[in-house]
Amino acid sequence: MPSKSKTKKHILRKDKTAKKGSIAKRLTIAILKIVFVSVLVSNILAIHIAKKDMKEIQGDVIKAYTVSNTRAFSDHFSDEINRLQGLAQIVDLNEAFTDTKVQEKLQYIYKSSHFLNLYYVKQNADLIAFGDQINITKAKNIKFFGKALGGEVDIINPYVDALTGEYCITIAVPHKDSQGNVDGAFCVDLATAELSEYLSEISVGENGYSYIVSNSMDIVAHKDSTKANKNLNELVKKDPGIQPIIDIAQKAFVEGSAKVEYTINGNKMYSEIQKIDGTNWIFVSSAYRSEVQKRVNVLIRNTFISGAILFLVIASIGYLTGKKLGRPISDIARYFDRFRS
Repeated sequence: MPSKSKTKKHILRKDKTAKKGSIAKRLTIAILKIVFVSVLVSNILAIHIAKKDMKEIQGDVIKAYTVSNTRAFSDHFSDEINRLQGLAQIVDLNEAFTDTKVQEKLQYIYKSSHFLNLYYVKQNADLIAFGDQINITKAKNIKFFGKALGGEVDIINPYVDALTGEYCITIAVPHKDSQGNVDGAFCVDLATAELSEYLSEISVGENGYSYIVSNSMDIVAHKDSTKANKNLNELVKKDPGIQPIIDIAQKAFVEGSAKVEYTINGNKMYSEIQKIDGTNWIFVSSAYRSEVQKRVNVLIRNTFISGAILFLVIASIGYLTGKKLGRPISDIARYFDRFRS
């Protein structure tokens, strides 16, 4: 029968072995703690930075959208003007007034197009219009075509067409004779409803919208057709919330772009404004901040989920690594324990 002192020594050795054997466990827990704290801190910092830069992120999203759509519209409009410049030169101006075959050709172009009116104007104010009937008359206000007759492309702000009663814009391009001199202008009237239809296909978030404003604050086109052909200065009387748009618009006309935040009917809005090249118009994209914020919140949530997954992966690796590192240490501890005994 073993003596009490030997039994006591054996128990002490077992205690030491148990302590040494728990090294692997302690090491694994330590690694897991470090990993957990690191991932948690990085996630908190990421979310804090994202929230701090929320406005900038929202602004960047809408700005990128506005710039791309302004360019798309500018390209679309430039193509239209280039096409008109090509059409302007297909006939001699005098023949347009006198040659019936040329007139039939121009009338066919009119009927095949989406234009409200198509006409030529001479420097002496003679005007020939092509529609259901060909009409030769005198321009009532030759100054209306002054810029085009001076050699520049002109886009005339919206007005009510006397013949159709529709709101339209006039695009006037110079016509040149065989010597390269401007002898008149080729003009088309385009319904603003067509531009509004173009904008109706564009959305900024779920309920955001885009519209075009002239330098006289007329809404040339709007996704909501009921707001097209209205003047912002008139609309602001009913809805003072849009005043910031009017205040900042002039800056966009001068500098080429601007942005503004405002509130309409309790909804916080963000608008990015870009000038449309070659026109006296600006392209406005307005978004509900709450809708843009949803997208940013999704980004934050995905960041947090990614961090959680990363933690689980690293934690698993840490556990296995701790176990591996701890096993040799435990073996060495047991070897020394046997050696002492």
